[in-house]
Amino acid sequence: MERSRMMENPVRVSPQFLVILIPLFFFTLFSAPLGLRAESPGSVPIEVGAQKQLFLDDHLVASATNISRRIHPAQKSKSNPVIRQTEPWEDPFNILYGSVIRDGGKYKAWYKSGPGVSYAVSDDGLNWIKPQLDLAPINGAKTNILFRKISELKGSDALPYYHELFGVHKDEREADPSRRYKMGFLSIDWEYKGPREGRRNRQRPVLEKRERVRRRLHNSLG
Repeated sequence: MERSRMMENPVRVSPQFLVILIPLFFFTLFSAPLGLRAESPGSVPIEVGAQKQLFLDDHLVASATNISRRIHPAQKSKSNPVIRQTEPWEDPFNILYGSVIRDGGKYKAWYKSGPGVSYAVSDDGLNWIKPQLDLAPINGAKTNILFRKISELKGSDALPYYHELFGVHKDEREADPSRRYKMGFLSIDWEYKGPREGRRNRQRPVLEKRERVRRRLHNSLG
């Protein structure tokens, strides 16, 4: 009975009401929070925050029209090598094992020069300054050397098992600022005569060596 009455007396909506209702509907739809919108999982925006992004692929690109991606090859500086032998204590053959860190507005490099490890800083990565430190003086003069090997088969006094192939990184998770710069290196005890099975030389004071490396890196950064 009630249904019959509703059919006999349908609700009439004026055109003026529709003019108000339709814009209000679309405003509500598109202004709703992301969690309330009816979007497919593939269309949900990716939150990137304030981090810089590299557009090497289309992962972060929702759509693109009339554009193309072109990857420009890196070009080496014509002034290479940028770290040259400029000091009398340096070896003409310098090696960088990838230990260049951009820290704030400065580039910092740790490189192999002769029998030791040296340190240099730069504002642009092309022009390098070698700070005068008193960690490994030569003939009483300050140098940019952090430490030097005693011989081909023996490291420095502080790092007796250091051989070569080192790498420096900055540990941002380290709470102590003086311990953030850390070095790993190839460590060889040429005089080791212990058993060959299992881990070699278990009694070697590894933690003590790491602490000595940490102190020298911290001192080199002033």
